[in-house]
Amino acid sequence: MSQLTAWSPFFQSKARMRGRSLQLAKKVRRLPPEDGELVRAEVDGEQTVTVSVKQEANKAVIECDSPQAAEGVFCEHIWATLLHVMHEPSGPGAGLDEIIKLKPQPPKARKRAGEARALRNGSEPKWMGRLAMLRPSSVDTQDQVQNVFPVQRQVCYAVLPRVSQRHNGLVIELRQRVATGTGWGKPKPLKVSADIVASLTDPRDREICSLLLGATWVTEHEASDTWTVTRSHAMYRVPPQAQVPLLKQMIATRRCYIDDPEAPEEKLSAIVWDDGADSPGAGEGPWTLHLHAVYDEDQLLDLNGEQEQPKEDESQTDPGEREKRLQELARSVEAAGTGFFDGDEEEEAVDDAPRDLLVDLQMRRGGRRVPIEAPQLVLGGPNGLVIHDGRAAAFDDREAWRWVSQFRDGRYTDDATERSVMRIEADQVEKFLDRLYLLP
Repeated sequence: MSQLTAWSPFFQSKARMRGRSLQLAKKVRRLPPEDGELVRAEVDGEQTVTVSVKQEANKAVIECDSPQAAEGVFCEHIWATLLHVMHEPSGPGAGLDEIIKLKPQPPKARKRAGEARALRNGSEPKWMGRLAMLRPSSVDTQDQVQNVFPVQRQVCYAVLPRVSQRHNGLVIELRQRVATGTGWGKPKPLKVSADIVASLTDPRDREICSLLLGATWVTEHEASDTWTVTRSHAMYRVPPQAQVPLLKQMIATRRCYIDDPEAPEEKLSAIVWDDGADSPGAGEGPWTLHLHAVYDEDQLLDLNGEQEQPKEDESQTDPGEREKRLQELARSVEAAGTGFFDGDEEEEAVDDAPRDLLVDLQMRRGGRRVPIEAPQLVLGGPNGLVIHDGRAAAFDDREAWRWVSQFRDGRYTDDATERSVMRIEADQVEKFLDRLYLLP
């Protein structure tokens, strides 16, 4: 076998094993060489084939009429013949030493019967070329192979309040969770591309993620409008015009929630859309922004929850000169069409002692009032929205977003109340009212 070491790399291992079996089973019979052949033999396998070896210059030209050799490969019949020559050198023809010093040349591939192409004027028929163009290319075939998103996984939509405020728009992070023996696991970021979106099983997820692919890519501190089909991403800023309708679609899946790092994963609850119809006394339409001023700290709304708006007491006494001017200013601003400043909510002064004025911002709808600091997320503009206590709703900032942004900024917290209120000292109230009236 060592004599055939130089030739063995030209044969597949299976061909050598089968050829060895044929040689051991004495299926090889040497024949007298013909027409300058070095070796000629017949091998009885599934069918009887003839193997011949000729010398052309320094090459050994091997021919075999087996189907395997017709493909242009070294078959087991050729290997069996070489083994027979090595073990029985006394047979007719040349010896193995004379053969292995030549460079082996594989059998010439032959056309199978009935598969010859009909040529016309030296070229293939037109229909054959057209059929070849319809054959999928390797690139197309690769694009059709998609990673099927497992059924035991779910796509979740996490609203990121802190990042949304930083980028001044609704920021959504796509996440996925896997089914476990005790329920759903902790959601983890899911980076999607066009290929991954196509493999999602839920048609609602495919539609939402397709829309998000065209949104702005963001990170904690950066944003990019560059988008490619192949690259994947998980965090997107939704365009202002689409943030309310797209958020409604996410909420409809019951897999949209507020990202709260302090909340345990088992207490994550889906956001619901609140249009006011299911809340008694809430009224319909969006939450609206109101400016509220009091002299008593106890009259500030509690941040822990909503409060009912008190009804106006028509029997109250004259609140004093400063309160009269504040109400007069409120009526004048309201007459200008803004409806933003609300002086009718001023609390009656208990005594004539000068006191600081506390200005607060509130969201109101129907009979409910909520401090502007309480919601987890507030976005202004024509398509504003608010998320508070697990409920999302439309929000009308009355073109006063600068007020909302400032009153939700923790840097302006009042030391005495520990609230983001504006404190006006008692001797500065008159000047404050004058300046407030001059604001656009």
